[in-house]
Amino acid sequence: MIPYAFESAMRAQLGAEAEQLLAALREPPVRGIRLTPGKNAPMPEGVLDPVPWFPGMYYLSADSAAGKSPLHEAGAYYLQEPSAAAPAAVLAPQPDERVLDLCAAPGGKTTALAGLAPDALIVANEIMPDRAKILSANVERLGCANVIVTNEKPERLARQWPDVFD
Repeated sequence: MIPYAFESAMRAQLGAEAEQLLAALREPPVRGIRLTPGKNAPMPEGVLDPVPWFPGMYYLSADSAAGKSPLHEAGAYYLQEPSAAAPAAVLAPQPDERVLDLCAAPGGKTTALAGLAPDALIVANEIMPDRAKILSANVERLGCANVIVTNEKPERLARQWPDVFD
């Protein structure tokens, strides 16, 4: 159920386009699973069609228990709503590029970027310490050797690393 205050605000801001957003929000969530490159683990139950715009990502059935699998804990795959991988697909990082993810927790975008370009450097920053710990755990679990996790204010990063990132 969509809260009335949110629905009212969206109608005021979006006008006629609000109905498309609200209809999409009423749909059941879409689940996805992104395979970790190099792990070569068997597919869990409930894997459906490939996500056409992201290599190694598949739609996942609503009743799949993939998140409870030891393979998930071992980092063989990451559960992620497919649209959340869109930033990595659009950025399409290249080898030797330096990419900064300023709002990185829990790590979906970061690990997707790392998997697309294992020779790029990904700096994943999360300003909230507890969320930075979750980010670090996910980066480690998926074995992203090209990721550095930081826990810093963006202003300080900008002062320390001006003109560093692609």
